[in-house]
Amino acid sequence: MMKKNLLLILLLLCGLPGFGQETEKLMDKLNRGQKKHFLLFCQIQMATKDGKADHQKVFEAYVSVIAESCKVTQPQYQKIADNLQERADKALMNGRNEIAERVGKVAKIYTDMSQSQLNIMKAYEDKNTEATHQTLSQMQALETLMNNNRLKTLERDWLFPAEAEQFLLQSLGSKK
Repeated sequence: MMKKNLLLILLLLCGLPGFGQETEKLMDKLNRGQKKHFLLFCQIQMATKDGKADHQKVFEAYVSVIAESCKVTQPQYQKIADNLQERADKALMNGRNEIAERVGKVAKIYTDMSQSQLNIMKAYEDKNTEATHQTLSQMQALETLMNNNRLKTLERDWLFPAEAEQFLLQSLGSKK
């Protein structure tokens, strides 16, 4: 049923005037999971617009994907952080203070990302929408920082709400 609804939304979007190659180019930037999450976001937006959105169901549908992903990626981010911190400690013991400081800063970024993912899982479990929103904003800022510093980010099959909204606006903007 969910797959049918997502397909219907995609067909509706494709049927809108001007929905064409530009939007297809935008969609090509997303992986399969992100496309599915984006279509879910569109479905939520339509239900909200029609006044048919149950906020608890919206939270459950949108954040469950993120929380499940965090269960997988959080230990990976923590492992990267631990390895980097170990390298920083070794560099410090060898008197390479500058390197130790730089690697330690990078380790802190990965530790913060790992902690943010733990916070998402807890907020989802507690059904705390405010904590979820705040933590997603922090995670997005961390990911931006990581990308700006050419640090490895793990692939995710979901979109931050701000990303999905921006993508939707870009899709609608390409119709002009």
